[in-house]
Amino acid sequence: KIDSPISSLDIGASLTKLVGLGAKDLDGQDIITPLIKNKPIAKSDLFWASQEIFAMRRGNHKLIRIDYSTGPKFWLFDLASDPGEKINLVESAKERVQELNAVLNHWIASHEEPEFRKTDYLKDEQKNMRLREWMQFD
Repeated sequence: KIDSPISSLDIGASLTKLVGLGAKDLDGQDIITPLIKNKPIAKSDLFWASQEIFAMRRGNHKLIRIDYSTGPKFWLFDLASDPGEKINLVESAKERVQELNAVLNHWIASHEEPEFRKTDYLKDEQKNMRLREWMQFD
């Protein structure tokens, strides 16, 4: 049983480590070695990106950011107390939003921008529709 969130990227990193190739250039982390040694998996941040929608998870907090033409809009959820992501904490936890957004910006800057993001910009109403689909809003 694993209580730590993991990413599908961890599978590739784990398999390359298992066969002795190392995983220096992969975004995932080795999760097999800690399991074999019956040790906890190192905590790591998780990141997602889709067009102008970005998200990250650190611990129980999940930050979502959409880069609208008028500026970014944020959602912050505490997944431990709100697993359905219904209560946006952005107003009551502004410092946490700033902290996580700085981490998210660093992650974005450290990864090469995909070709689709360079040319396929959505209008704000299309971003709203994509966000509703992505988060399964009613």
